[in-house]
Amino acid sequence: MIRAVIFDIDNTFYPYDPCDRAGIENMYLSFTKIADCTRDGFNALLAEAKRDIKSITAGTAACHNRLLYAQRICELSGCYSSANVLDLYDSYWNAFLENIELYDNVCEVLESLRLSGIKIGFCTDLTANIQMRKIVRLGIDEYPDAVVTSEECGAEKPSEVPFRMILKKLGVCDPSEAVMVGDDPLKDYQGAINAGMKAILFGNGSDDSVRVSDFYELEKALKGMIG
Repeated sequence: MIRAVIFDIDNTFYPYDPCDRAGIENMYLSFTKIADCTRDGFNALLAEAKRDIKSITAGTAACHNRLLYAQRICELSGCYSSANVLDLYDSYWNAFLENIELYDNVCEVLESLRLSGIKIGFCTDLTANIQMRKIVRLGIDEYPDAVVTSEECGAEKPSEVPFRMILKKLGVCDPSEAVMVGDDPLKDYQGAINAGMKAILFGNGSDDSVRVSDFYELEKALKGMIG
């Protein structure tokens, strides 16, 4: 019996890449106000900043933190100040959130699960503040019974730690009574399988995973599992 369905957020509820591109573009425009820099030069700075931050924060939520990226960009370019760091950070996320948009049929699937008495959880990498802002901006804040971020649990998927934490929050003792839905074959699908859960991979691909391409297919797949 399925008692809970747990969702990833990024690239599962909405397309991540267009939002990221919009955020980077706005970050660049803000940077040109504090430093003389071409777009190629900024891209190189951002890439170096990401490498530097990820090299010391790998496996934690901090490896995604745009505030740390912004800080490192300012350090590398010789224009460091807390005000500049915050300006770059806010520029990225303001544009990102302005462009975020749910895939079709997401709310219908979530509402159907809720009406069926199925517990709903969100299990996601990245920092809690940003992920909760995404949830509110997407208009799905009313649906989850629990949310777990990699910042809260101190580990990123595919570690079993976030899966165990979300199951505990949802009151599900038997992992086989929960289904994980996410876009990453390793982090979401295999991570959930390793934790004893069932899993559905969201998106395109050619492996043997249980896979759906949109929330219309997901609705059918979940109905087949839940009955």
